[in-house]
Amino acid sequence: MTVTKEQLSKMQSVDDLIDITETIRHECREARYDHSINMQQKLPEYKKLETCAYELAVERAETVDELEKCAISIEEDSIYNDNPDEWADNIRIKAYGLVWFFKEQINSSCHQEFKKYLQENDLENPLEDIEILLNNID
Repeated sequence: MTVTKEQLSKMQSVDDLIDITETIRHECREARYDHSINMQQKLPEYKKLETCAYELAVERAETVDELEKCAISIEEDSIYNDNPDEWADNIRIKAYGLVWFFKEQINSSCHQEFKKYLQENDLENPLEDIEILLNNID
């Protein structure tokens, strides 16, 4: 492996930490094609290194833009995390706050379909008060 946890912990730049995840993923892809037992046993180590690099990047991020960069990278590139979208959402909550997250949910296409279903079936919207509250928060 080209990087260790100790080397990761010395990296200060969020960009460097995100960039190193690409190197880790590249090495992992090579390990997957090498069917030797030794290389297959190293796959969990790659997962731990990638996760560690992302965790450090999020921890060291000082701006919303850096946190967003981490979230995007995890969504697009993370091949190890069980639920990269959930992890990215949690990072965005940290970046933008909980109100942002709820506004995103209320404005999602899924929620719009839910509201359409309620209207078509003459049902009351149980979330109407929450929607009004969220839409009135700047």
